[in-house]
Amino acid sequence: MNKKLGNLLVSVFMMFILVACAKETPNTPSEPEPEKQEEVVPNYDTTTFSLKGKEYHLPVKYEELAQDGWEANSNIDQKIGSNKKISQIFLRNGSMIIEVTFYNGSDTELDMKDASIAEVAAENRTFKGDVAADLVIHGEFDFNTTPEQFEAKLGAFEKTGNEVFDIYTFNHTAKAKTVIEYYKDGRDGSVSRWIRISNFTNKR
Repeated sequence: MNKKLGNLLVSVFMMFILVACAKETPNTPSEPEPEKQEEVVPNYDTTTFSLKGKEYHLPVKYEELAQDGWEANSNIDQKIGSNKKISQIFLRNGSMIIEVTFYNGSDTELDMKDASIAEVAAENRTFKGDVAADLVIHGEFDFNTTPEQFEAKLGAFEKTGNEVFDIYTFNHTAKAKTVIEYYKDGRDGSVSRWIRISNFTNKR
């Protein structure tokens, strides 16, 4: 009798499980998890800058700037050797002046006017009829950008200085960097005095 009762209880239990399973809501496709936006890391292998509203990429051919009205203040009718650079050349466009470095990354000697410009710098000053160049780097930074804003976008920096300036250097690659200089005594507040960008790759 006990055996029959046990078998009956097992049967009832199994029927209960089957009925419960039959009442379960069938599986439905679940909503896929939203894709995480991949963080965009700026690529400074080619450094972007703009002057007078036109965008360029370093290194840039001197001819490209010359066509847009930027003329050398000094004689550039000379040769530049393979993998050599010539610094502290000034280009003028109307009332604006920039300082540049010519670079020959090729395997042969070039006429300087056929070389590239691998470094561009601008000083934030007005002198007689000259005004500060409207240099914008990396699509958004200018003389009014604070050190904190540079750090937020460009990341870690090396801070050095001299008697006059605090100098912030952002190394993007082994050959490309951004350098910003602020008066140490704070006379201009958070407005920078110098902006300098360089990219000595051989892409162009």
